Amino acid sequence: MHWCFTDPPETPALTLQTILGGAPVLYVEHDENGGWHCLDSRALFTGSELALVPISRLVQADPSLNELGDLPKGWRALRRSVNRPWERESTKTRETTRARTAALLEEMRQDSLAPPPGSPSTTELLREDRER
Repeated sequence: MHWCFTDPPETPALTLQTILGGAPVLYVEHDENGGWHCLDSRALFTGSELALVPISRLVQADPSLNELGDLPKGWRALRRSVNRPWERESTKTRETTRARTAALLEEMRQDSLAPPPGSPSTTELLREDRER
């Protein structure tokens, strides 16, 4: 197996039991402390779902993880499916993106117009359209 990580193959990686059972890795984080997290697309897990294994075990099961061997500390990579490319972002980029998105949502909320009183709801409009 070709090794592309700067960390040794026995470096521990936090992962999920389902991934050890063959589910795809869709999210990888190289945290600020140098720890590796290889997870699926969910945000919440129970303690019994987590496992700590050598990162080489995960790379052996999914060689595409070698593409992330140079992922800097404080960065993450994600993909929508195993057939999609990895997208990388730094913690700083992520926070900037979140702040920009929050500002845009607030601007949209302030700019939105409330329908006049007595206007039909979206559900009513859809029903009306189906009846035609």
